Amino acid sequence: MIDSTKIGDVVVWAPEGRIDAAAAPNLEQAMMSSIGKGAQEVVLDLSRTRYMSSAGLRVVLVVARDLQAKDGRFAVCGLNDEVKELFEVSGFSLIVNIVADRDAAVAAVQGD
Repeated sequence: MIDSTKIGDVVVWAPEGRIDAAAAPNLEQAMMSSIGKGAQEVVLDLSRTRYMSSAGLRVVLVVARDLQAKDGRFAVCGLNDEVKELFEVSGFSLIVNIVADRDAAVAAVQGD
């Protein structure tokens, strides 16, 4: 399940459960669709995600690159210890804006 919320101009995506090879395509399609419709400020809230595979990391990379090319802003929040370790080991913590919670992520993409 993937929830989407709009906070001002910020689109917040919050997948639940696992982001693996089976779930990643749906998340990518949903997020890229909102970017295609003009979303420039996007947050991926992983607070309800208990597991992420390399397929999930690929989605993060695709979204981050697309937004960067369009001068958009992207932040990821709510990482549990396992997902945080995946981001750190893969080097994604150096290329993606990671913040603690949704409020901080929304503020980060709004430039506040």
